Amino acid sequence: MAFESKQTTEDYMETFIGYLLTPYNKDFVIGEEISETELSANPFNPMQEINVTTLYRLKSLDQDPSTCIIEAKTIMDLSEFIEMMKDMVEKMAASFGAADSTAEKAKKEMSDFKMDITNVNEITFDCETSWVTKSISTGVVSTTNPKTGVLTKKEIIQTALVK
Repeated sequence: MAFESKQTTEDYMETFIGYLLTPYNKDFVIGEEISETELSANPFNPMQEINVTTLYRLKSLDQDPSTCIIEAKTIMDLSEFIEMMKDMVEKMAASFGAADSTAEKAKKEMSDFKMDITNVNEITFDCETSWVTKSISTGVVSTTNPKTGVLTKKEIIQTALVK
């Protein structure tokens, strides 16, 4: 339930309208980056926590009209999850009694496996009204196919206009 407790309410708000709070309680300077790292649930295994780093920067500041664009780039550290996947494939190959050559092939395929998730949110902030007016969030998931080594990227773009 989204509003069952204070924590679930805060989680819901952060997920769906967190961008409205981004401009506040941060001192932005053009050309400088603010970094925040926190533990968060792994989107592929909610029982596992991962480091999530968000890099904030003041991308532009326009005097006329008095607006700025703040970029918030979120990077998920999936390295432990990827290692867990590689170990699991190795153990599965061994437990099925796969021939050494088959197990070695699976191990090599997984050694080249990569996965990356980033989200870049461009937040337009009206300096006169002190209100967010727009958010364009671009999420990118990229992964390699372990068998072919081909990199695949999927992109999701979400735009929110605040009126």
